[in-house]
Amino acid sequence: MLNTDAPTTFETLELPTNLLTTLTTLGYQHPTPVQVASIPHLLSGKDLLGHAPTGTGKTAAFSLPLLARIDVRRNTTQVLVLAPTRELAIQVTAAIKQYGADLKGLKTLSIYGGQDYGPQLQQLRAGQHVVVGTPGRVMDHIRRGTLKLDGLEALVLDEADEMLKMGFLEDVEWILEQTPNTRQMALFSATMPREIKRIAKRFMKSPETVSIEALIGAKAMINQRYCIMAAKEKPDALQKLLNFEAFDAALIFVRTKVQTESLAEIVSKSGHKVAAIHGDLAQSQREQIIKRLSKGQLDIVIATDVAARGLDVERISHVINFDAPHDAETYVHRIGRTGRAGRSGEAIIFLNKREERLIRGLERETQNKLTQYHLPTAAMIREKQLADFAATVKTAVEAGAREDLIEVIDRIANELETDHLTIAAVLASQLLPERAKDNRRAKPAADHPSSNLKEGSRTRAAPDLVTPPKSQPGFSPSKGKAIFRIEVGHDQSVEPGEIVGAIANEGGLNGKEIGQIQIFADHTLLELPNALPRTVFVTLKNVWIRGRRLSIHRLDAEQANAQKARSKKSPRAAKTAALGKPKPAWQKDNARPAPRRERPAAKPAESRATQKTIKRRAPKPAAS
Repeated sequence: MLNTDAPTTFETLELPTNLLTTLTTLGYQHPTPVQVASIPHLLSGKDLLGHAPTGTGKTAAFSLPLLARIDVRRNTTQVLVLAPTRELAIQVTAAIKQYGADLKGLKTLSIYGGQDYGPQLQQLRAGQHVVVGTPGRVMDHIRRGTLKLDGLEALVLDEADEMLKMGFLEDVEWILEQTPNTRQMALFSATMPREIKRIAKRFMKSPETVSIEALIGAKAMINQRYCIMAAKEKPDALQKLLNFEAFDAALIFVRTKVQTESLAEIVSKSGHKVAAIHGDLAQSQREQIIKRLSKGQLDIVIATDVAARGLDVERISHVINFDAPHDAETYVHRIGRTGRAGRSGEAIIFLNKREERLIRGLERETQNKLTQYHLPTAAMIREKQLADFAATVKTAVEAGAREDLIEVIDRIANELETDHLTIAAVLASQLLPERAKDNRRAKPAADHPSSNLKEGSRTRAAPDLVTPPKSQPGFSPSKGKAIFRIEVGHDQSVEPGEIVGAIANEGGLNGKEIGQIQIFADHTLLELPNALPRTVFVTLKNVWIRGRRLSIHRLDAEQANAQKARSKKSPRAAKTAALGKPKPAWQKDNARPAPRRERPAAKPAESRATQKTIKRRAPKPAAS
């Protein structure tokens, strides 16, 4: 167990001066309990078995002492770190580079699946002192002979229990068998299942054990709450929570990929900057989302467990378990995304009545009590947002008013023969956050989200965008704009607001830079800046909406009009466009239709989830 009399500063841990200088530059003042307990053992060359959850400072605990022992004059791989996910590998690599900033000549590389082999091979041939990778890609390079471990001094297994859960146990054992017997080994795991203990017994030499109880130090920093409700109430409850809680950035956990996308659509309509992360996203997209969250360009990320592994962003103040995890260990990993390294955080979990029994297990695992969270009322939300707005106005007033604008207000008051207070109230109504105003958003139809959309129509989600009038022939680009095609349309029940939100958020564009939008059955034509940067264009190619990749490409006006004409003539487009049309006369007043020879229109395809449900509920045939 942790020695409470251990040193409390990095200087007393006997780290080299260059590392201490870097830590000071980074703003590190005091080591965490796991660092205090681990660094002396690793500095002395001993094997280490660390029982510590995420968010306790494990990366620095093994990186600092191992960096202290690296000989940069030797152009060989001296430290190998195995991580369960690409995200964690990237995160650990970035941290090691930070800690080793004053180690001149230090070379560090991350290798993982989904990345081109070419750059990895080139850098490995150049020699890397530290390699951080996922088990599968590390195995590939060892077999190819491109990652040589003859000179390996130390090996680290980070989040070993996650590797076990993800099925990497045999791969890890194979890699360990390829390493020299003389190497030092450190194993860190949030839990210690039997398989992890077996690995430690087989591959480690009399390891020192460091056990940091679950969430020690952090348990007092993370305020854990639960909220009881029916499943159908959760989307509305989430909206209320996000509109009331004062959060910097929030991470929301759901069970499935489909849920990340559908919930992101719902949350974005409230004005939040949100993105979804799941396993089907390309690595570059996932990295970009994490970067944008770090920079404050996103407020909320909705993720599955696998996609969120290794996601360490200081801004995350709230972790919301929209869906309860399968076990208490996963819960610990989830809430460990907030309250990192001594910072405070909030963790809220949504439970139904049957799941209420899970609370005691979560309390035992975290050694902390969960208190009940009562959702705010509409009046409470409005009062809070008005108070925030008032504070913003007060700050602006204290900064001083522009004389030219005062003259404008005076002129308006005189022309309208009204008082300044009335004008201020009108201006406030325009400036108030949308979520604080009355609910004026158009509600989509229950069965067909796009049933009120004709070709070229808009919703209130994009009020600053103007649809060309029906009388306007063709689709000619506006000044400074070009026409682009994306491969999503009415068939995916897409709305203009979703298109605008996705392109603006992922491409970093202002909503006003997006011009006309015309939605067809299987595609959409839209205007974007003529001088669209190449980097933005490449990014947008891989953006997903409604389960479809945009695959954006540029058209000239002639091509756009030709495609528009073809789309209007196609049966699919005609059928989709008819969704928003009034019923024919024969359908009104119970009138009987005239005999028709045409085949009736096909019913809308059911979702996979619905099909599965129907299939699951279908009664079995009686036994003969």
